[in-house]
Amino acid sequence: MQRGDLESAFELTTKSGYVGRTPADLYAFAQRHTCMSGQLVWTAPPQTNGNRLRRLLRGQNVDMDEVHVEFQGACLLSVRLRRTSDNNWRVYYFASHAG
Repeated sequence: MQRGDLESAFELTTKSGYVGRTPADLYAFAQRHTCMSGQLVWTAPPQTNGNRLRRLLRGQNVDMDEVHVEFQGACLLSVRLRRTSDNNWRVYYFASHAG
């Protein structure tokens, strides 16, 4: 997105919902959230070895199916990723927001 390569950026999305079904949809959505750079601040849920072990012992999936990533720069940017059925991570939501 920062380089303006919408086709490549679109390939990293779920191609639905919040990010749109086409590169043009993604571009229109991105225009509302102009803060596309910054430093990683936090991720959630925590993916520690202890949390993975607890999930394993409970019989749950060891890795989460959704991760939230927060960036801080000129503004705050929230990015959410989901694991797809082919076990890849894709962006399904991003938005700049107030602190």
